[in-house]
Amino acid sequence: MVGADVVHMAPLLNRAGEIMPHVRIDVAQGLSGWVAAGVEAGRFQGGFFLGPTPPKGVHSIELTRLTYLLCIPVDWKRRVANAIPEDLAQLPWIWAPEGASYPLIVRDLFSRYGVTPRQVIEADREATIADLVASGIGVAILREPLARRSASEGRIEILDAYRAHVPLFFISPQEADQDMRTLRDCVLDVFDVEAGAD
Repeated sequence: MVGADVVHMAPLLNRAGEIMPHVRIDVAQGLSGWVAAGVEAGRFQGGFFLGPTPPKGVHSIELTRLTYLLCIPVDWKRRVANAIPEDLAQLPWIWAPEGASYPLIVRDLFSRYGVTPRQVIEADREATIADLVASGIGVAILREPLARRSASEGRIEILDAYRAHVPLFFISPQEADQDMRTLRDCVLDVFDVEAGAD
């Protein structure tokens, strides 16, 4: 559910085009689980995966970490002022489809408390989830830039005590050809990650 800006798509495509002009690159956007399944099945040569742990059966490189914050409707501030994790888990949650990284992040965040938030409604776009929180439908986690912007506009409240730092990986087949290795190098270059960091 992260956008092209988060994965530096424009700089990446420009860099790849300079270094490997003979290679056609097709871009598709989808949930992390869909990307991982496509790479494992050989339908995709590479992709970005957001989640607490990388999928098995693929080559993965951690590129950066994204911070997610727990967000609530503005009108709920008093309602959750002294809430403990068990209370928060019982609130209505705005969820994302199981193929997304979102359920993994939320479960990982709350696993340390031994609880699992309940789901109330699904949405597959981060902006939609933010809108639903602002509308008073339920609580959700949002990437920090979106959460801070929405909070500064008075649309939501942030519970800063609940945050997750989630790795963003570039994944590719275990056995990669030269073009794929070159593309990996382009990704590392754009994210300013040292080669061999995986």
